[in-house]
Amino acid sequence: MTVAAVAGAGLVVPPGWAAPGPVPPPPAWTVNPDGEREAPDLATAARAAAEGGEPVLVAALTDERTRHRANPDGTVTLEQYVTPQRVRRDGGWVPVDTGLARHGDRVVPGATVLDLSLSAGGTGELVTVTEGSARLGLSWPDPLPEPVLAGDTATYPEVYPGVDLVVRAGPESFRLLLVVRGRQAAANPELDRIAWRVSADGLSLRAGPDGSVAVVDAAGVPVLASPPSLMWDSPGRDPALLALEEQLGERLPGAREPGDAGRTVAMPVEVSATELAVRPDRALLASPQTRFPVTIDPEFSKPRPDRWRPVFDQRPDSAWPSGTAQPRDDLKVGLLAGWPACGDWCGLWRTHIMFDISQMRGKQLVGTPSFHITLDHSASCGPTPVQLWQTSRITNDPITWNKMKANAHWRALLRERSANANEAGGCGAIQPDVPLEFGSAAFADRLQFEMTALNPWFTVGLRAKNEGDNHQWKRFHDNARLEATYNTVPDRPTQLAVGGDCLDRCATPAIIRSRTPTLTARVNDRDGDRLLVRFQVIEHGSENVLMDGFAHNVPAGTVASWTVTEPLPAHTELRFRVRTRDQHGAVSDWSAAFHLVVDTTPPRDPTVGSDLYRHHDTGTWNGGTGVPGEFTFTANGSSDVVRYEWRDLRGDVTRETVAPGAPLTVTVTPTAGRLVEEVSVRTFDLAGNTSDVVVYQFQVRPHPAATGYWPFDGDQGTVARAVAGGMAFDGQLHGGAGWVDSGLKMCEIDPGSRGCDPEQDVTCCQAVTLDGTGWLAAPSVLDTDHRAGFTVSAWVHPTELAGDHTVLAQDGEQQAMFRLEHRAAARNGTGGWCFTVYAADRPDAGTARACSGKPPQLAEWTYLVGVYDRAEGTVTLHVDGGQDTPGGTTDEVPAVASWPARGSFLVGRAATGPAGWWRGHVDEVRAHQRVVQPVEVQQNMLGCVLSGPACPRPPLPVADPTVYTGQVSRWVNEAGDRLTDPTGVAPFGYAFEAPLGLPAPEGTPGTRMLYRCAAGQHGGDGFTSSDPRCEGQRTLGTVGLAYLEPPAGVPVVPLYRCRVTAPGLPDTGHHFDSNDPDCERDTAEPEFPEPVGYFAGYAHLVRYARTGDHWTATVAPPDPYRPEGVMGLLSMVDGPDVRPLYACRNGTNGTFSSRDAGCEGGDRLGLTGYLWAGPPAGVASSALYRCGTGSGERFDSLEPDCEGRHRDLADPLGYVVWEW
Repeated sequence: MTVAAVAGAGLVVPPGWAAPGPVPPPPAWTVNPDGEREAPDLATAARAAAEGGEPVLVAALTDERTRHRANPDGTVTLEQYVTPQRVRRDGGWVPVDTGLARHGDRVVPGATVLDLSLSAGGTGELVTVTEGSARLGLSWPDPLPEPVLAGDTATYPEVYPGVDLVVRAGPESFRLLLVVRGRQAAANPELDRIAWRVSADGLSLRAGPDGSVAVVDAAGVPVLASPPSLMWDSPGRDPALLALEEQLGERLPGAREPGDAGRTVAMPVEVSATELAVRPDRALLASPQTRFPVTIDPEFSKPRPDRWRPVFDQRPDSAWPSGTAQPRDDLKVGLLAGWPACGDWCGLWRTHIMFDISQMRGKQLVGTPSFHITLDHSASCGPTPVQLWQTSRITNDPITWNKMKANAHWRALLRERSANANEAGGCGAIQPDVPLEFGSAAFADRLQFEMTALNPWFTVGLRAKNEGDNHQWKRFHDNARLEATYNTVPDRPTQLAVGGDCLDRCATPAIIRSRTPTLTARVNDRDGDRLLVRFQVIEHGSENVLMDGFAHNVPAGTVASWTVTEPLPAHTELRFRVRTRDQHGAVSDWSAAFHLVVDTTPPRDPTVGSDLYRHHDTGTWNGGTGVPGEFTFTANGSSDVVRYEWRDLRGDVTRETVAPGAPLTVTVTPTAGRLVEEVSVRTFDLAGNTSDVVVYQFQVRPHPAATGYWPFDGDQGTVARAVAGGMAFDGQLHGGAGWVDSGLKMCEIDPGSRGCDPEQDVTCCQAVTLDGTGWLAAPSVLDTDHRAGFTVSAWVHPTELAGDHTVLAQDGEQQAMFRLEHRAAARNGTGGWCFTVYAADRPDAGTARACSGKPPQLAEWTYLVGVYDRAEGTVTLHVDGGQDTPGGTTDEVPAVASWPARGSFLVGRAATGPAGWWRGHVDEVRAHQRVVQPVEVQQNMLGCVLSGPACPRPPLPVADPTVYTGQVSRWVNEAGDRLTDPTGVAPFGYAFEAPLGLPAPEGTPGTRMLYRCAAGQHGGDGFTSSDPRCEGQRTLGTVGLAYLEPPAGVPVVPLYRCRVTAPGLPDTGHHFDSNDPDCERDTAEPEFPEPVGYFAGYAHLVRYARTGDHWTATVAPPDPYRPEGVMGLLSMVDGPDVRPLYACRNGTNGTFSSRDAGCEGGDRLGLTGYLWAGPPAGVASSALYRCGTGSGERFDSLEPDCEGRHRDLADPLGYVVWEW
């Protein structure tokens, strides 16, 4: 069996019972078409690489030229080309493929950055380029023949005699070339002006002053760019090369192709909305020195800044920012000379190459970066050197020889390599292309410098070592790339804080109370590395470091903490800062400083004062139950007090924040009917230091049961005696008023107080009856303008409900101050119970009216209570016990102002004339000069339900579970009468006294049900019986299943039914239940020699609290301890596996629990029960620890860390169980 019955009763959950947190999902990586792992972002890729042990591509950092790979060690590797290597297709990347093929009625490349298609012959557009919704078309003026496709080239033969039209597709460009094969073709007048028809949607062409052309969108943003158009003849051929080609019978790889340049001439360009035209140079076409074929372009490409630029000393002010035509057909380095065929391009060449390193800004290089490029051709047949330098950036056009030739632009030599390649055969054998790699410490230093300086670009340059030696001339492919591995420097730590050692000033500058605080900071590394976190404490105003501390192996994105190991100086301004280092040695910046002061001085004890409720030492009786009073707490001169913590009369703790040093005034209303009450308070300063608890006790003036009370029992004639208030409040019957048998039988609850014997006097249980012309009047009972407010109540039995009917009222001169009534307009005109308060003594006064939604019942008894709470500003109506009673209702509205009504207190009418007079019976009329609490209303209702056969019969209320729910408990009232109840809810007028065991589980063999019974006609004696009919008396409910005999393996306690036998005691003849066969005293004895049954010998161990002290017990501690929660079950029976636990007291330090029968030198208060020495097998259990506070208070806890305090004993006191 478990202790589920105590769920919701403040149960302290044992450690380790919490469910484990959710398991994080696996890294979201996929495998791309190339078989490589890929993740959407860097954080995910880093996690996947670490867990999978292999690199993972970062999709968010991938573009046409660049890729980043997250490595298993937390680093990232950059791979970046100067030319596009991949193209986005269908949500993924595919390699660049410039090869042309037929696709329907067009020719298209395999995969290029440009969305390009070419004519397959005929009259359609020669070239169509699409950019989003925009489109550009260029057409040849005549129908085209079917093209001959070869790789990236489409050749349309004989567009003019001896003239071919060639289109070449590049990764992000296309070239339109007219190839004039001979002199006869060159003489064709069609070559005087070559025009391309233009068709565009959303695009237009603009000519530049240098002969360039830009294709722009509607916003003027360039979409395509064309450099100045050129024409050139072919270079000369080496005779040795020609002889070798003739011998081999084939053209050698790497030999010059048509379109390679000899002499070059720029052409004028003409642009209109429908035409793009160039005018070839007739002189070049007609010159005897011209070598055919002659090539005529233009070329178009994406307008993005190209990543490499050639510079040429023979054209020192020329720039070639884009395109693939000469001189951008390859990367040229060194002196091109000694070969007449080089024509206009003979001279000294250098090449600048630029890489985007924006993703690496602020990061740390790991290892040595490298530059890669492939050597295509060298002038020498043996290795000659080429140098790689860091140069100035080439982001600002024009990039020319004159702009870049100065030594200042060549910042540092990075690496020198030597190689040779010659596939043309001039060296007697084919020398293949050579991949070159440049890497060095100097390369790493310069790249790291640019990364640290947060520069987005890193630019290098290729040049010959000896630029006067034409044997060092080289030509490279445009596949240059940069590879670099980097590590993200940890982020600067943020969110610095001190943990749990402050109160109001926790943010910088903080005031803390601990000299060894825990310092925290949020740390992060974007590569996901674990971090070494350094905390440094420094004196404010200097750089004097007091101490350093470290947190090791801290996960990225979490909060690191370090607890100061040596006490910090008190009352000194300090600051701390934090920095981190990752596993690769990268160190973050220092965090911003967090400032703090250590304050260990507690505030002075507060003062408490009240004008109404004077201190107990004055010996005065003050206020009264239901009368609110103001209490003022002061900081007693402690200027840094910012919080008061006070415990009210119900034991509830309230914390309120104030301005530093300010007082606090609270309102307290005595409600429990105790003659001596107390309010306790302590203060907190800015650091969270606390004062001692100050207890303020005061005496509450006892109230009679009511200011005026008319039970109508035993009354005769025309006088209604006031049981409360004396003869001065006796009422007088008028008109059609008389007496009638009540049927409520409320007289049986306490017949001695009514002056009559209900068994001998037929008038003892009666009510007043009114026929609509009669009423009862008493002198003015209530001060309706009193600060405490007032309450009126009555039981009513209507014989007519049509119209308005007043039950109770107190008159002014022109208007009653209140009416407890039935109103015909209530409940949407169907009639209902209301409590109406009028705002002034005049007929047209405003009202506050609370009305119930419960339908009135004709000829049935209903309990009505009207409450005017001046302090809270409310008007409340309770019907049949209020909202906490089954079948009852409570309705509340804002109050109107009070005023003194000094007229008569009336039953059955108000002073406004005969309209609204009562028809029916009225009983138990009460008037209170205070606010009657809801629990009192409920108890009065239940008092009738338990005694009066004519009362409404709703089921008894089922309250929320309490710390006693689930065990059989004994309850006692002020008269000493005892009841047994298993619900855990206190019966009316009773308080918990002691446990009697746990009932057997439902369905247990060898058990029987025990019942709660009420003895006697008046219900004044409760007892327990195994007879469902309660031995001819009244059955109130069940107690629980009891064993008939002690079962094997279950510790049990017997239950005896005892009876008080000594004459002259108030409870002589009354019954109570006990586990003691001697019934606990000399004045009582068992009614039967055998127990009525056996209960399991377990009891709830409950922790109680009052200001400054805790008490753990199974029995009820004295007032004002209040229960906090169940700590589990302990045994009520000694045995081999358990050991005793004692309740002890040690002077002013309060109560504590101990295993020592001598209470460690203190006073033993009693045996609490028996704890298990170790965790019992097969059942859920928890260790019980004894804990302490800095003020010397000791308390018990299920938490190993003592709820943030310290252990008073190193080992547990023992173990409690949660099931049996």
